[in-house]
Amino acid sequence: MRIIERVLFAIACLGAALTLLWQILAFADRVFWPHDARVLTICAVVVGCLLTLTFQRHPLGDPWKPVLRVTRASLVAARAVLTMTVILVAGFILFALVSGLLAWPSFEFSLFLVITGIPLLGFVYMALHWGLRPNNLFSDGFLGVVTDFPFISRRHRPLR
Repeated sequence: MRIIERVLFAIACLGAALTLLWQILAFADRVFWPHDARVLTICAVVVGCLLTLTFQRHPLGDPWKPVLRVTRASLVAARAVLTMTVILVAGFILFALVSGLLAWPSFEFSLFLVITGIPLLGFVYMALHWGLRPNNLFSDGFLGVVTDFPFISRRHRPLR
């Protein structure tokens, strides 16, 4: 196994842990809320670069070895963590929509949860991607649908 898989897995785990810690501190009113757009921009660029490395068609040649040992229990746990994270982020988005529509005072906090929830989802997926490989986590049919959108199709269509 090359070191790049382990490094990207470790970065994703650290990013998920720090993002989750940021959210927990927000609930305890002990959070650093960025009042400067540069902080959010830097966070978005870092997450975007890591996601770009993760979502390449053949990032390290095909196939690379997963960082973690793939067992039935690890796959069940990974799917459960990913599902819970998706539900959590969807709840954050719903909370932001409702609080914005009803002009609740918690609207700013709900935006914070969305802004930190999306990178959390990205980091969790990256950790599972590098830790267990997508073809172990998802069915071939699901991977085919997700990776073959019309705008990223493998087939090159001539322009007319």
